Amino acid sequence: MNTTESTRTLYASALLALGLAALTGCSGNAQFTNGCTSNDQCPTGAYCRRDSGGAGLCACRSDEACADGEICNSQGICQKRSACRSNTECPEERFCDLASGECIERVNCGTSVHCPPDLVCDTTVGKCVAGCLDDGDCTLYSSCTRTNNTDTLGVCLKGRCSNKSFCPFGQFCVNGSCQAATNPDFCADCGRNLPGCQNPNDFCLINSSYDPSRPENGGPNFCGVECTDSVQCPNGYECGGVVLLTQDQCTQDAECGGGGRQCIVGEGELRGYCTCVNNQDCAFEAAPPSCAGSCGGFGVQPCTSDADCLTFCDLSNKTCQNPQGRSCNSDAECDPLPLCGPYAGAGNVCITNGRPCNANVDCLCSAGTCVNTGRACTNGADCNPPCMGGGCVLGAACAPSQGLLCTDVR
Repeated sequence: MNTTESTRTLYASALLALGLAALTGCSGNAQFTNGCTSNDQCPTGAYCRRDSGGAGLCACRSDEACADGEICNSQGICQKRSACRSNTECPEERFCDLASGECIERVNCGTSVHCPPDLVCDTTVGKCVAGCLDDGDCTLYSSCTRTNNTDTLGVCLKGRCSNKSFCPFGQFCVNGSCQAATNPDFCADCGRNLPGCQNPNDFCLINSSYDPSRPENGGPNFCGVECTDSVQCPNGYECGGVVLLTQDQCTQDAECGGGGRQCIVGEGELRGYCTCVNNQDCAFEAAPPSCAGSCGGFGVQPCTSDADCLTFCDLSNKTCQNPQGRSCNSDAECDPLPLCGPYAGAGNVCITNGRPCNANVDCLCSAGTCVNTGRACTNGADCNPPCMGGGCVLGAACAPSQGLLCTDVR
């Protein structure tokens, strides 16, 4: 025998020795058997592995091929099962005792996690009994209900809600029953050429997912019902802030006056609006321009024609109202009109309603409605929103939860 052949013989012997060692370490239900040529020659849960093209060995494919207390590892060898880590690693009639790592019969329990749904652990006797401590002890869409507050255990009742998450989208949980929201403004269509929200305190919001080529995403605008907390919104909705930018248009941050103000330009837009750093940045000082689906300023006063908004250019004589005397053919050629100014010859008056005024804020509330936002008001102070987080906060409204659309929840 030459050196090469001797080396090959030694190497083959080493492999055989390893194979024998593996066999020695297996249980009486060994899954390695010399001489298989097909899967049919191997037990259930095993297959014939032929690595060298000759006679093969039966290797386990699943735990079914192994003895009780053993599992099939990634090498196709049965090995003793290590400590369990969850109930799913135990047979149905047993639970995993994390303290010992053993699967124990369900007739005994240490905590309620050892018990099936609708049962809890009576630790005084170590057995699972019918009842519940909270909704988590019940099957899905069942709630834990107590007849009175003195009851130690409740009863799992199917079809009874304990909060709105048990109910379909657009419904509330009222006294244990799911009920549809009665306010028609939830996710109602609004905006250009459409009626506004029925309640003047609700908001006509922008649908950020709007795509004309995808009608399933809904229309460009929808009504958001005013709220202070998500409990006031039905399932599928959340209460979130209605935040807008200032009136100041821009193309870059340098045009926003410094102080940390930024220019936010929307995708596909030539100009954007500056963020705010204080409440004065959110103060509404000038009249809205002509109609473009909504009057200017904060862009939430709906309109269908220029007559719904205050204009800058008097087309009857083609001159600007501000500065007076400048010739014009459109509002864009004129400067914004201060809300309060000397337009009647003597003293300052509001251009919104002609009443006397001392400052622009005196003119913001007209006939119970804010001229800049369309919101209900009693005086001008109700109409200038505060600055928070770089935006002017108009209020809060119920809108579809993240990942949902109005078409999903209404």
